[in-house]
Amino acid sequence: MKDKKLDLLKTFFTLFISIFTLTLFNYCGSSNDEESELYVNEVSTQNSNDESNNGNSENTNSNNNSNGETNSNLSEGIPSVKIWSGALKTFVKGDEMDPKNQLNQDRITDNVWITRGNDGGQIYNAAKESNDNKTQSPIGTQWALGTLDKVNDLNFKNFRAAVSSPKNVVGKDLVVHLTDDDIYLSIKFKSWSQGKKGGFSYERSTK
Repeated sequence: MKDKKLDLLKTFFTLFISIFTLTLFNYCGSSNDEESELYVNEVSTQNSNDESNNGNSENTNSNNNSNGETNSNLSEGIPSVKIWSGALKTFVKGDEMDPKNQLNQDRITDNVWITRGNDGGQIYNAAKESNDNKTQSPIGTQWALGTLDKVNDLNFKNFRAAVSSPKNVVGKDLVVHLTDDDIYLSIKFKSWSQGKKGGFSYERSTK
């Protein structure tokens, strides 16, 4: 009888140990799975953040490159091919000479023919005007006091606004922008006849 009780106790004890071991094993496995899942989620979140940061970085770099190119273009200023800095050419229109005669016009380009009427007015562009307009002539040109080496810093205006009084223009360094041709060249007036004579002369740069 005692032997049977002892055997039964051993059996019960063995069964208890087995159940406890199995329960402990399942618990440990579940804990590892949760830790593994948590780790995977953390890695996934980190990768997502990294990709987002990389995307932002690329966008920032793209914007910087775009701005850089823009700033670079601005800093380059006017292309040298548009600046005529060649040998000087002298042009003279004598007093009372016919402004409609091409010999009395400085035909700089097909769009700009500089001359002056004999009525005491200012210069005008015979390619686009038949006589001068005090506030606009020469049409197709913009003028500034200064020199070609400072062309990017100059403030261009209509001729009268730039020089104020044409009779006082002699000896001043000027830059003219031929707007239709987008060309810049230097001009220095050597003479300006007063009264109703229409004469003037200047030296200008060539291509």
